[in-house]
Amino acid sequence: MRDRALMRPPTDYFDNTIEMFAESIMSFRVSEKRRAEFARTSPDL
Repeated sequence: MRDRALMRPPTDYFDNTIEMFAESIMSFRVSEKRRAEFARTSPDL
């Protein structure tokens, strides 16, 4: 994912797609505010 990104992240933290999915689920479940922010910043996920 990092290699295909138009703007490469500074680390390879999300090199594993499972990590990216786990972070997405966490953001979705934390609170209504985080869910709205997540939907705004990452609509594809």
